[in-house]
Amino acid sequence: MESKYSAHIYWDSNDGDFIARCTEFPHLSGLGKTKKEALKSLEDAIEMAVEMLKEDGAVVPPSMNCPEYSGNIRLRMPKSLHRTLSEKAETEGVSLNTYMLSLLSRNSAGETHLHLNSIRIKTEDSTIPSLFTNSEVSESPANFRVAS
Repeated sequence: MESKYSAHIYWDSNDGDFIARCTEFPHLSGLGKTKKEALKSLEDAIEMAVEMLKEDGAVVPPSMNCPEYSGNIRLRMPKSLHRTLSEKAETEGVSLNTYMLSLLSRNSAGETHLHLNSIRIKTEDSTIPSLFTNSEVSESPANFRVAS
């Protein structure tokens, strides 16, 4: 019987098996050499759990429904960030909503780089453009500061 419950399948490199888990039954899991086997194992476990819960007169968890999203959120932020975003949106000639949507879209698509053209990092003897991320800095962070 195909389950109407959620299933998340992960690869476990320690055991060399796929593991299937269910949000509605967090204590259950299914194992298998393939995703299909892990899912079948989980569905069998869910079926047995539901039968046992019903026999005991216990509450059977409802299956999760796909949530519906309105496309609207209410977001609180510091006034300074609101000002900065508003100014950048005005510079780009777009609404604040459009500007923020473009930033979120780029970030969710994996474009997590920042535009740091106007930020420079000062070392003791020179000022250089910041073209790298913090993880690429080999010097101690104490040796660098952002120049204003």
